[in-house]
Amino acid sequence: MGNLTDTMTLEQQIGQLLMVGFSGVTAPPEVLDVIRSGHVGNICLFSRNIPTPRQSLRLTSSLQTAARDAGQPFPLLIATDQENGIVRRTGPHTTVFPGNMALGAIGSEETVEQISRASGEELRALGILLNLAPVVDVANNPDNPVIGVRSFGADPALVASLGAATVRGLAGNIGSSYPAVARQEAQGAITAINGIGALRSAATGTQIPSLAV
Repeated sequence: MGNLTDTMTLEQQIGQLLMVGFSGVTAPPEVLDVIRSGHVGNICLFSRNIPTPRQSLRLTSSLQTAARDAGQPFPLLIATDQENGIVRRTGPHTTVFPGNMALGAIGSEETVEQISRASGEELRALGILLNLAPVVDVANNPDNPVIGVRSFGADPALVASLGAATVRGLAGNIGSSYPAVARQEAQGAITAINGIGALRSAATGTQIPSLAV
């Protein structure tokens, strides 16, 4: 079986590598243009785009229609980061599932997989096909202002097992970015963010391998 991109032009292949976002609950003309003429194959949605299920489905359907009418060979890969807990993009009209730290305290792969499956079902019903989750950073520093309760915990083995359970749960309905999108292994050790957004890490070179999931 040949590569799926074998019959695509270079411009089409480049477009499939790009992901764009925008403001509002309808796709602006410039976004529709890059889908039609720029062959962009990936869209990232945030809370500003999907305030209600009805609006979400209307938006994702219109985006897919634009791609189909433009002759794109594949459906758009429409994504969001529905980590659950404190990071959820679908508003109050979808199920509020517990976040990673709460699930880490429970420590049950079966529970995590069931919750992820249910979350994936809701996202797919909204036309969202990729979840930019789970977070698999190790929360080895309680003063970390970046990860905090978004992590499953401080034990790398627990983080790995529950991260894998999340992926299994999502897999029945949508895709997961894990492990395609990897964070820096030392990010769990971040202690501060300065005024220009630079990160300071307390992890040493010898600690980083032990924190890797």
